[in-house]
Amino acid sequence: MDISNDQVIEALKFLHILALCMGLGGAIFANLLGLRLLLSTREGALDGVFFHIHDFVLIGLVVLWASGLGLAVLRFNLSDVPLKVLAKIALVSILTMNSARIRERILPLVRCRHRPLIMHLPPGCLDDVVLLGSISFTCWFSALMLAKFTILQQLPAVKVVGLVIFFWGVSGIALYAIFTVARIAMRRRFAESG
Repeated sequence: MDISNDQVIEALKFLHILALCMGLGGAIFANLLGLRLLLSTREGALDGVFFHIHDFVLIGLVVLWASGLGLAVLRFNLSDVPLKVLAKIALVSILTMNSARIRERILPLVRCRHRPLIMHLPPGCLDDVVLLGSISFTCWFSALMLAKFTILQQLPAVKVVGLVIFFWGVSGIALYAIFTVARIAMRRRFAESG
């Protein structure tokens, strides 16, 4: 049975979309679970789930790199790669660095036995949680939008980058506001029960 170039491209497209769904779904779930872990007053089985989600997203990231590079090699001459593809490579590069930073800075916090975590974060750690969570969510969502919304493919690169930065800023501000309100509420709760 001969496999055509078109069949390989279709298989890689399928893997690429599957990897995007794994990453975006995992990022959304990780952010929601992370919020719950930060606010929870007791340890639980969810701590281990958080590590598995990170591994799941990491698998999606590896598949995304492999399928994306495969598609680029099969579809484009390396001297004239479209700007959209370069933007995707930039987003996936950011996701890769972000994943390494999450493994380094966030995953060890989940092992902390002091609950709620939000009350025991080292200085600056809440900023890391918000920054890394918003980068993850925004980049995965932006990569999916670049893949599926053709209108973004027709916009100038500067506008697309501007939209991604705006979306990241809004999500970062929203996450920071949620965590700040939660931290204030938890401090009040502990002061009252104190």
